[in-house]
Amino acid sequence: MKRIFVASTAFLLALTAVFQTGCSGSSPKLASPYSTSIETYTDTIADYTGYALNIAEKIGACKENEKLGFRTAGSQAETNAAEIILQEMKSIGLTDVTKETFSVDTWSFQKGQLSYKSASGTSRFFDIASYQFEFETPGVKHYELVFASSTDVNALSKLNPKGKFILTDSDPENLSYISEQARLLGAAGIITAGSGESDVITLDNQQVSLPVLSIAPKDASYLKEEIRAANYVAPVKKKDSATYTTDKSITIGLEVVSRVAAGGTSANVVGTIPGVHSNEMVLIASSYDGYFDGFSNSSAVGMMLAMAKSLVSNGYTPDKTLVFVAQGADKWGLSGKLYDWGQGGYSQLFAADMHPDWAKKTTAVLYIEAPAFDMGDHYTLRTSYELSTFVAEAVRSITSDVYPKGISVVSPRSSKGGDFTYSLSGIPSIGADLSSPGYRAIADSSLDNSSHCSKDALAFAMELYGTLLMRLDHTAVSPIDLTTGLAALKTSLNTAAMNTAGIKTDKLNAAIEQASWEAGRLKQLIWQQNENYFNALEDQSASK
Repeated sequence: MKRIFVASTAFLLALTAVFQTGCSGSSPKLASPYSTSIETYTDTIADYTGYALNIAEKIGACKENEKLGFRTAGSQAETNAAEIILQEMKSIGLTDVTKETFSVDTWSFQKGQLSYKSASGTSRFFDIASYQFEFETPGVKHYELVFASSTDVNALSKLNPKGKFILTDSDPENLSYISEQARLLGAAGIITAGSGESDVITLDNQQVSLPVLSIAPKDASYLKEEIRAANYVAPVKKKDSATYTTDKSITIGLEVVSRVAAGGTSANVVGTIPGVHSNEMVLIASSYDGYFDGFSNSSAVGMMLAMAKSLVSNGYTPDKTLVFVAQGADKWGLSGKLYDWGQGGYSQLFAADMHPDWAKKTTAVLYIEAPAFDMGDHYTLRTSYELSTFVAEAVRSITSDVYPKGISVVSPRSSKGGDFTYSLSGIPSIGADLSSPGYRAIADSSLDNSSHCSKDALAFAMELYGTLLMRLDHTAVSPIDLTTGLAALKTSLNTAAMNTAGIKTDKLNAAIEQASWEAGRLKQLIWQQNENYFNALEDQSASK
């Protein structure tokens, strides 16, 4: 049976070639074979990692804030970065290179500094970052600063915060709620810091309803002690202990330029390597905006372009059209929402004047994030349930000294990933799991810069994503395995609780079992057809 199918696949390839050449007698266009293509690609990775980092450096030089960076949605820095990427795609030799614009709420954070003069007359200055809110001081403006040990609304009201800034080191994940409580109490704004004595400034990607500034925990601790000293009440008698009030404040100076405006534009930069089958696509995507230096994103774009440059330079002819997308407005881009949202990816797939048709043409999307950061002792890929079997098989032979415990594959994709909007459109996605403690300490912080770059991690990522790209490119049918999602569904059901509640689960479990059996048969057919197609491509290329 296998031999018959291989022969018929080869016949179809030959028949396709006849229609492609017509009567001209020219050689048919065939996809490059996987075996020699992946060998050439992996052997030359070292030639392209330097190029990837050079591109990352060029993008990173585009910044709104000279001290802290920031390449944010619709800003001039983001626009400049898009132009660099556009010209680089053209220089590489990608085709149909375009800059596709879409509407965003723009944000430009240009300056952030806090000044303070202590009771002893010592002046100190602190760098601060801003959340996405319109807040611009006329030079240095002075405010009273109080400290909130608790952000409960009753505790906040006792501080008499009207017209003042509130310093807090509470969990930043609750900032949206804290900022609304502070606004209702008439506060001028919030200054927040994480825990610890670190000199790292972080943002937590949340919607806020009044000016919110972020300061390094070490600097926040200093200000907190100054506020505590201002609240000191000396004992009346020697035997009495000192007491502290909570509503006394210190005076700080703020110089901030954070501008938010509706009706702006951002852009996705797109380029392609045409495939033999132009109506089938594999997407390779990354984002080029960023908070602080945003090296996790700029290095991702650098690696994506390095992959494209390698494929073009090595003469790779894809079976499917490869589409490279550098997305804008991944970090924010839309007001009035609780968390960040990948506005560039969403617009790419859901805006009527962009590419909603991609969902029907695309086998999968490889979404590249933070490729030059060491993720720990192992590397974890997150993928849609239906691609997990394919991904695990495709990367099984890849090893690296960077990740001695190998590669793990988990599902489903996370809503925190930049590819989440692709999943919403129905395109299966593959990308890095970004939950490792080492990376979380860097993400969206002043540590997100090239000083934490690992060239070995970058070379590994180039091999990993290049392998996945070529494996996807050499499939005849989207390599989906629906049994994995059905198994997850079955595991998630609490049948005991459902039965206790009087909900009968027999028919549901039977339906899942039947669907799993059918999905297993479908998976076998898909794997067989893809194996035959892969072998036929290899044979055709060998005999050419």
